[in-house]
Amino acid sequence: MRRDDVSATCKGAHERREMKELVFVKRVYVCVLAIALLALGPPGSAGALTNEDYPKFYLDRGPLKVGLQWQQNPEIEGEFIVYQYRNPYASDPDEQFWNIAFHNLRTGTGTNYPILASDQKNPDVAAGRVVYESRQSGNGDIYYLDLREGSPGSGRLIGGGPATQERPRISASHAVWKNLATDSLEYWDFAAQMMSTVPESTGVEHWDVDGDMVVFSVDGNPQDTLYSWRLGEMAYPVEVYPGLTPLASYPDIEHVRLHAMRAYVQLSGFNSRTALIDLRWRSRTYLPDFSQQMTRPNLFDRSLVWERWETDPDANRALHFFIVGVNSVLDATNDDTQNFTRPSLFGNRLVYQAGSIGDIWMAADKPRVDRTYGADRYATAVQISKAYFPDGPANGWDGNITNSYTVVLATGENFPDALAATPLAAQMGAPLLLTRGASLPQVVIDELERLKPWRVMVVGGKDVVSQAVVDEIAAMGAKIDRVAGDDRYETSVEVAQKYVQQLGFDGVVWDKGVFVARGDAFPDALAAGPAAAGMHRPVLLTPPAALPRSVNDWFVDVEIEDAVIIGGVTAVSEHAKAQVDGHLAWMSSPPSERWYGNDRYATAAQIARNAYYLRALDFDMIGIATGENFPDALGGGAACGYYGSPLLLTRNTAVPAGLTDFLTTHEYRIGRGDVFGGPDVVSEATRSGIRARLK
Repeated sequence: MRRDDVSATCKGAHERREMKELVFVKRVYVCVLAIALLALGPPGSAGALTNEDYPKFYLDRGPLKVGLQWQQNPEIEGEFIVYQYRNPYASDPDEQFWNIAFHNLRTGTGTNYPILASDQKNPDVAAGRVVYESRQSGNGDIYYLDLREGSPGSGRLIGGGPATQERPRISASHAVWKNLATDSLEYWDFAAQMMSTVPESTGVEHWDVDGDMVVFSVDGNPQDTLYSWRLGEMAYPVEVYPGLTPLASYPDIEHVRLHAMRAYVQLSGFNSRTALIDLRWRSRTYLPDFSQQMTRPNLFDRSLVWERWETDPDANRALHFFIVGVNSVLDATNDDTQNFTRPSLFGNRLVYQAGSIGDIWMAADKPRVDRTYGADRYATAVQISKAYFPDGPANGWDGNITNSYTVVLATGENFPDALAATPLAAQMGAPLLLTRGASLPQVVIDELERLKPWRVMVVGGKDVVSQAVVDEIAAMGAKIDRVAGDDRYETSVEVAQKYVQQLGFDGVVWDKGVFVARGDAFPDALAAGPAAAGMHRPVLLTPPAALPRSVNDWFVDVEIEDAVIIGGVTAVSEHAKAQVDGHLAWMSSPPSERWYGNDRYATAAQIARNAYYLRALDFDMIGIATGENFPDALGGGAACGYYGSPLLLTRNTAVPAGLTDFLTTHEYRIGRGDVFGGPDVVSEATRSGIRARLK
C-alpha cells in the first residue's frame, strides 16, 4: 500500500469510543461436513483453529436500516457497511433512482447520500472510503466519499468522461472500474492522485482489487482468462487461469473476489464450482462441490462464503460459510422462506441481501485471534512462514514445481539485522527465517526444503551468520545474496540500499523518506517495520545519542527528503533528531515527525494508528507479539509487512494500557488478530483478553 495525502495531524489523536450493542437473537443451525484440508492448509502452528473456535453463528433481528426501499448490494469493511437503495421519488421500477447509504457499526448510525434525478449504485468500501457509480452528469462516472471525515460532503469525481464507467472496486490505495468505451479497466491511485489504464484488460468482465493487486477476467473463446497485475508496478499482467491445466468442464469465469493475495473465483455452469487461487504461490484449489450450486463467492483471509441454490435456479438461496482448515460448512441463514444473496465478508461479520426486494442483514461470529508459534524462536519463525507463505509450487497453474521466491535469513541470537530487513522481506514477499550463528537448525532446513527458494538473502556478516551456514544453504541449490556492514548501523544502511533497489525493480517510486529507530533496543524498530513497509520506506538504526557516521553519510548521499523518528527522546535523542532535521532542511523539507507513546506498547499502538490514518496499513489483521523479548516477533513483523498490517506489542501476562486503548478505539475495524509466540511467551489469558476487546 502507498502513503496517502492524509494529514499527519492524526498523530496522538484518539477516537472516542461510541458503542451500540448489536443484539443477535436467532441461533443458526450448524451443519458439520468432514472434508479434506485444502492445499492452502491450516495455520502453521500448534494453535491451529478448531471447530471450538467457531461454535455458533447468530443473526440479528432484521435489517440494519429501516425506512428505505429496496436495500441492495451490501459491502462491509471495518465498521462501515455500504449499500444502495431505491430513491422514494422513483415511481417506476425502470427509473434509475438508486442512491447510496452507509451504516456505522461503531456508532449505530447511518447516512444517506441521495442525488435526485440521478443514479448512484454499485458501492464498495475500504479504508473508510466509499466508491460508487453515479449518473449525476448524465452518463456513468466514478465518485468516492471519505467517511473518516466528519462531514464527507459531496462525492469527488475520480473517473469520468463521455463514456460510461461502471462497477468500481476499492482498496486502501486504489479504485478500479471498467470503461465501457474501451472495454477495459481504469484505476485511480489515491497516493499519486492520478488515473491510469490496466494494460491488456480489453474484454474485461469481472475484477477485484486488494492493496495494489488487481485480478480480472477477460472474455475468451473457448474460455475466459484470469490475470493478476500489481497496479503500476508490473509491465504486463500475469495469466493465472486457465494455465496449462484448466478445468475443462467449467471454462468461463462468472465472479471474482480478492483478499490477501488469494482470489476466489466462480466458474460457470448450473453446477458451478469455485476455485481458490493463491497468487503468491501460483497454487489453485477447486473447492469440493458440496452437491450444490456455488455462486457469488466472497472471502476474507481463510473464511469463504457463497450463495447456494437449494435445488434449482428458481429456488430460494441460502448462504454457506467455510473456514479453510477448520473442516466445517456453516449455514449462515437457515431460512428457506427468503432469498439470501450477495454476501460480503469482513473478519467475523457477514452482510448480505435478504428478501426479493432487498433488506440488509448481518450475521456475526466470535472475533478471531489466532496463535502462531513453534517450540523455539527458530520453529516459531518457520510456523509463521508456513501460515503466511503456504505450499503451492507443485500445484502451480504453469505446471512448474520451481519458483522465483526469495527467503530472508537473519540471526535469531540478536535482533538488529532482522529489524532492518523487515521492509525488504515484505517488498519481496519473502518469509523471514532465523538461524543460529554457527549452524542451521533442522527445522529451518526442513522449511527451506519446503519453500525451495531460488535465492536466500542473508542479512549480517560472517560473525553473525557463519560461512558454514551459507555453504549449507548453497548446497541445497539456492543462490546466496549476503547483505552486511561493519556493525548493525551500517548493516541497516546496506539493507536500505538493497530495499531502494528492490523498489525500483518493482516499479515503486520511492519518496526519499525513511524511518529512524533506536538500534540498541528492539521494541520501537520491531513495531516500525510493517509501517515502513506500507509506506515504502527503509528503517535506519541509530544509537540514542547521535546518528552514526554510516547513517549520517547515507542521508547526504541519497538526499533524504522526509523522515519519521520512532520513539521518545530517550530512544532517539533531540540531538539525533536535530541531525536528521538538518539534512531535511538542506533539502528544503519540513522537520521530521516523531511517533511515540508513553512506553513501548503505546508507541507500537501509535505507529499502527498513524500508519492506518495515512492508509499505509489496514486492520484486516493485526499481529501481536511480546514486548518483553524479541525472537518470536521477528518473523511476524515481516509477515505483517507483507500482509499490510501492523504489529502491536503486549506484556506476557496482561494486556497493557497502550494496547487496550488501541483495541477499544478500533474494535470494529480489526478483522482478526494473530499472536506470535506460545502461551509461555504470551499467555492464554492475554490472548483471551485481546479477543474480548474486539467486536
